[in-house]
Amino acid sequence: LFVPNVAESVCGKKRTSRKDRRDERKMGRGEGEKTTQHASRGTTDADHNKEEEHEEGSTPVPREGSASEAEVKAMHGQAKASDVVLPLPLVLKQHWFVRLFFSRKFIVHRILGLFYLIQWFSACYLYLFDYERFRTSTLIWLLPLCGLVQSITAIYTFTFLPRKKDPGITFLSDRSSLSYFFIVENSFFEMLLLFQWLYYSDVFYPLIRKTVVVELAFVFLPYFFRPLWPKTRIRDAIANTKNKSALNRTFMVISSYVVKAFYIFAKHYIGFFLNYVRFLDLISEHEQYLVFGLLITSSNLTTIALFTHTLKFKRYIGPRTATLIYEAGYIVVAYYFIRMFSVFLISPDLALLTLVGLLFNFGPPWLQRAWQLVMAALLYGRRLHYIAWEPFISPDAAHALLPACLASS
Repeated sequence: LFVPNVAESVCGKKRTSRKDRRDERKMGRGEGEKTTQHASRGTTDADHNKEEEHEEGSTPVPREGSASEAEVKAMHGQAKASDVVLPLPLVLKQHWFVRLFFSRKFIVHRILGLFYLIQWFSACYLYLFDYERFRTSTLIWLLPLCGLVQSITAIYTFTFLPRKKDPGITFLSDRSSLSYFFIVENSFFEMLLLFQWLYYSDVFYPLIRKTVVVELAFVFLPYFFRPLWPKTRIRDAIANTKNKSALNRTFMVISSYVVKAFYIFAKHYIGFFLNYVRFLDLISEHEQYLVFGLLITSSNLTTIALFTHTLKFKRYIGPRTATLIYEAGYIVVAYYFIRMFSVFLISPDLALLTLVGLLFNFGPPWLQRAWQLVMAALLYGRRLHYIAWEPFISPDAAHALLPACLASS
């Protein structure tokens, strides 16, 4: 759609080929006059035919100071929409950053992705160097909301991708295209991540508790409405022998099992367990600080992981590099959970109940949902004091014990 506009902006008017102008001269002046013109130019018929084949079969290489390659392609009707960038100086148009984020094709998704990356790095900076400003900033809700909107724009942008059970994401295969189902289901996890950001915010936490229904749905019952989204399966990626090259096959299979184990852990301990302890208000300010670090890391694993896949797809990085960048986030998650060991000391029974739910994850879906109903009844009973549930160890003792545990380890 944008090719004619670029051609006109470069040339000032619609350009016609030499062949068309030659045909016009032939009609106006006759074959004899045309032959005279060829002779006066010092060219033979063979040279003329060779020049004509060059015009029709190839794209001329632009000279220094002339139009860019994308513009030359646009003049000859050969450009793709992804080759065409927004009106910018010629030097900037050729830069990889400009072509990655400012090409006209998928421009809304590109700009929103850049906006998300700026917010994410800003959140990292404030979290590490100015935490008080971070916890009161708009990034607490704007960053996860932008991630959810970005996932929705992807749903309406990449409709041409294949609909398949194999996710096709970088850290599971190096030769498969990304599945459209994976993009759609990613919006579900972005929604859960948005809720958790708000749930741990001191501004939104009281409001969510007053809604009752929203809290019940997202703390205990999010996977009741999970069937509304399509589902991809890691086991399909493992079973598919065509989505991995011979060079990276063993690496990708190992990576797939690592990712699968982490997904199960993240679902129950980053998702359910952290929501449970917040539901019972067992989180101290220090632990809230650690949870925000965990949420920043989760934002990387949920949203920026797709950007990493794009870098691999564009061949800026290799498949192994993209996989290692993604899975490095697992180390950061482990670090924060070690630092949050006091939460497990305060409520080991809650941690064990979460472990039961994790084991039920390998059973039928109805069993998993039934267990979440049981957990909702237990924790509501504990919050409303219908069930006596004393901490295994006092919070102060747990926080005092944690430095000693870390030092000994």
